[in-house]
Amino acid sequence: MTEQTGTGNSIPGEASSLEPASCTTVSDASLDKFARTFEASAKRWEIIVYPSLLMFIVLAAYGFYLIYSMTHDVHRVTGQMDTIVHSMVVLSDNMVHVTDNMTSMAVNMNTMTTEVAHMGRNFDEGIDIATRMDQKFEVMLPIAHRMQIDADVMTHRMQNVTRPMNYMSRMFPMNDWQNAGGLAMTTIIIVIQNAPYKKNHKAWHALRFAGAALAEDMNVRVHLLDDGVEVGRRGHQVPEGAVNLEELLGELIECGLEVSACGMALNDCAIDESAMLPGIECGSMKALAGWVKTSDNVMTF
Repeated sequence: MTEQTGTGNSIPGEASSLEPASCTTVSDASLDKFARTFEASAKRWEIIVYPSLLMFIVLAAYGFYLIYSMTHDVHRVTGQMDTIVHSMVVLSDNMVHVTDNMTSMAVNMNTMTTEVAHMGRNFDEGIDIATRMDQKFEVMLPIAHRMQIDADVMTHRMQNVTRPMNYMSRMFPMNDWQNAGGLAMTTIIIVIQNAPYKKNHKAWHALRFAGAALAEDMNVRVHLLDDGVEVGRRGHQVPEGAVNLEELLGELIECGLEVSACGMALNDCAIDESAMLPGIECGSMKALAGWVKTSDNVMTF
């Protein structure tokens, strides 16, 4: 074998001894590089795996907690289902009772409606009866007043019939005690100042009192003053249910009532003397003063 010089040729005997050393060096370098690479990779995997493992453990624990909570809640719900079922049964029974009560209320309402309808009809009938009674009373009231007036007039006429007998009895000595008792007639002056058919009924009351006084054998004189002259005018417009004062005054005049009307009042009311009832004289204050002078009592209405 020949040895090569610096020209790059190797010595034949040395070539075989250098090859194992080169291979060993290459192998160590590769292992070292692999080890460093694996270590770097392991560190990277540690950075990823350990947190992931920790998160997995946390999630697993939370999952087990949720499963436990859900199981516990399901157990509680299952335990309360009996109570709920019992409550539903009680509620169902109560609904049955409520339905029965509502039915009874409906029946009672129908009965009440029928009763109220009967009461309404009875009330209407009562109103009709009261209205008819009121109408009949309105018809009976003037009749009753007329009966009272007729009774007073009849009494007065009966006393007029007995007056001659009284005069005859005075002629006998046995009746001197009657003269001592004061048989002289009482004279009353009635002055009427209110128009007829007013709400205060003063003109009507005045004529009623005049009739009662005549029935008591008194000498009664009526003087019509101011609006009172309307009482003696003919052609009264009598309101419904009122007493006809024109007829009443005429009957009293026939029974002996003396009536005069103030001439000035007639002029103020534009009433002619011919429009007055027969038997009414046109008077004056002087004539009224003469009446008052000889009277026992004076009354004003």
